[in-house]
Amino acid sequence: MTVYILRRIIEALVVVLIVSFLSFMMIHLIPGDPVIAVLGLEAKQAEIDALRTQLLLDKPISVQYGHWISKFVRGEFGKSIITKENITSLIVKRLPVTAYIGLLSLFLSVLLGIPAGIITAVRRGTFLDTVITSIANIGISIPVFWLGILGIYTFGLRLGWFPIQGYTSPFENFWLSLKQIIMPVLCSSVAFLAVLVRQTRSSMLEVIRQDYIRTAFSKGLKEGLIVRRHALKNCLIPIVTLLGLHIRVLIGGSVLIETVFNIPGIGRLLVGAVFDKDFVVVQIVSVVIALIVTLTNLVVDISYGWLDPKIRYE
Repeated sequence: MTVYILRRIIEALVVVLIVSFLSFMMIHLIPGDPVIAVLGLEAKQAEIDALRTQLLLDKPISVQYGHWISKFVRGEFGKSIITKENITSLIVKRLPVTAYIGLLSLFLSVLLGIPAGIITAVRRGTFLDTVITSIANIGISIPVFWLGILGIYTFGLRLGWFPIQGYTSPFENFWLSLKQIIMPVLCSSVAFLAVLVRQTRSSMLEVIRQDYIRTAFSKGLKEGLIVRRHALKNCLIPIVTLLGLHIRVLIGGSVLIETVFNIPGIGRLLVGAVFDKDFVVVQIVSVVIALIVTLTNLVVDISYGWLDPKIRYE
């Protein structure tokens, strides 16, 4: 197990390194000049040349990447070339906002999705199964940005129940924060909740058809006990995999949610940096997101050994 974990850590580092190189190269392929974006079209040639030298843009790409990755490893993220803010401060300020909304939506999806999936599997073919499955199919097909706009119009503008934009820390004003995050959390939960219901139902149906489940029923054990002790744990591996994969969806989907509801999170920071051609911010944020996703995948892989004792890593 230790050898497997070490191997996975090395693989994760390689993945992060590849992501950092690709993000570095792609940002340089975006049309436009970051120096002109900073100084403006009226800038003098001497000012342009000086800033190019300062940002190492007059050096070959390989030299620029080597200098950047060496600073990243040392934890020197630098400053935004547009706002001049420290990138570390930007990430520390924005990432908790995205994590707060994302984890709440993930918790809500798990809290409702797994029990609903179990119920539809155990009560397969009933009216309840049909209703929940139909709602799940609708939830998968709804675009998150359209759902957000619909929520703003209905519950924000027409009914006035919730604020339509902005974010307040729960430590500053809990009730205002709660009102502001209800619609973003619900909108970001709907699609994954629907997927989780379908996946849990499918996995549970496969498990409850096994011989050991029929044996447990024939011994007279209660249905709830059989589901909790025998069926649930054995159907969790594909669900846990889905949860791990959804972390990157939460980060990527946060771009839409944060844009629609004007939330100052990491996704909106990344989009703004791309449009401003603030390549320093784009590179750092991309690698940070890659680190989060890679670490999550590592945790998911290790959890397989606990969920299924039959799994052994060489």
